[in-house]
Amino acid sequence: MLGISLTPVSATPSHNGVTAINHTPVVAEQGKNITISITFVDTANVSSVGMFYCRIEPDYLCHIPPYKLVLSDQTYSISFNVVENSTQVIGYHLFIDYTDDTRINFPDDRQLDYGLTISEPIVGSFYYRVEIGLDDTNTPTSNTDDSDTTTTPFYFSMGILALFVTSYKKKKLKDHW
Repeated sequence: MLGISLTPVSATPSHNGVTAINHTPVVAEQGKNITISITFVDTANVSSVGMFYCRIEPDYLCHIPPYKLVLSDQTYSISFNVVENSTQVIGYHLFIDYTDDTRINFPDDRQLDYGLTISEPIVGSFYYRVEIGLDDTNTPTSNTDDSDTTTTPFYFSMGILALFVTSYKKKKLKDHW
């Protein structure tokens, strides 16, 4: 399994005006938002930035339609809810449309990673990789005191009662016919 750098690194010099690409949090959680950002030296020649968000492991599935990022200062960004769980890995692929009608894809290979991990789930299709962690805030803690066993006799008693009622109804129905 590949690791993720915890600190996004700016590329120097910029590639097509891009100085940084990052996502926060670094490890996403199911049901929580992740923010994707791409920063430019100057956005004057950028007409729009879009993004594909896909599950890249264990299988490949893209969420359609692509997301359109919103510009603020020199940074385009978007936040969205992660639907995948901790047994899966997501990735995002950015595309930048320039005013001269050209389009550049990030990542376009493994060369410009901006401090992020790049995966290639399909030959020639590159994505910035995002691991999904467990949300341990809602995970019940284990009870080390095993003295609380009051629910076990209750469920056992209910099971015996249900069995008794079912047997009684079958016998009564059998005697009726």
